[in-house]
Amino acid sequence: MSFDLSKLISDNAGRGMQLHAQHINPRFATVLRTIGFDNNYVRASGAHLWDDRGNKYLDMLAGYAVCNFGRNHPTIRKALTDCLAMDLLSMIQFQAPPLSGLLAQELKRRVGRGLDFVFFTNSGTEGVEAAIKFA
Repeated sequence: MSFDLSKLISDNAGRGMQLHAQHINPRFATVLRTIGFDNNYVRASGAHLWDDRGNKYLDMLAGYAVCNFGRNHPTIRKALTDCLAMDLLSMIQFQAPPLSGLLAQELKRRVGRGLDFVFFTNSGTEGVEAAIKFA
């Protein structure tokens, strides 16, 4: 089975609102249109977005951890590309992978306040739940 993500995205350029309205959340699509946020963004770099008309926007979103270093940060892109090219194992339940250990080691070094262990979670909700349980 062949799959071409670039072609799929290219063939459906500009259809995001329509697809969301038809298949995900029609009210959200309506709200975005109503408040003038129905832009078709085609590029992102650092703290900026560009739409299909060439307009540049300062993206002030910072709430998600993925935005802390801006969009498409070159070091993060390289790490992701390298990781995919290495065919690393993932999601093995009974394994202690070295990458998470190395990340924890570096976080402890950078925090530098006697942090004994690191506990990884997927979201703020899980982090809060874990903190309550640890307390």
